[in-house]
Amino acid sequence: DSLPELLVVNKADVLDNDDGAAMEESRRLLAAHAGSVMVSARRGTGMDALLAGIADRLRAGSRTVELEIPWSRGDVLAAVHRSGGIVAQVVGEHSTRVQVVLDDSERSRFAEFRAS
Repeated sequence: DSLPELLVVNKADVLDNDDGAAMEESRRLLAAHAGSVMVSARRGTGMDALLAGIADRLRAGSRTVELEIPWSRGDVLAAVHRSGGIVAQVVGEHSTRVQVVLDDSERSRFAEFRAS
């Protein structure tokens, strides 16, 4: 129940040529599931909406945190860059502060560097 869902109706190109019953059923399904999308893998239509829907659901399971990483821990800074979406970075004299989107496991991994 806690996992985000995304309903994707494929074959929109076939539905365009349908008698209308399948198209109406697809529209009903889309209306019943917020954020759902209709795509045509063959034509490539709807892919922007699909990618946006996936990104929205990934962000819903993530959270922005602020980390302060000392310059002596360049390995950690590199790992943070590989692990999450950097929102902002401020370079200081002895450390760098990074605002980054991390999932639960990554937040635990970098917990000791959480800015106070």
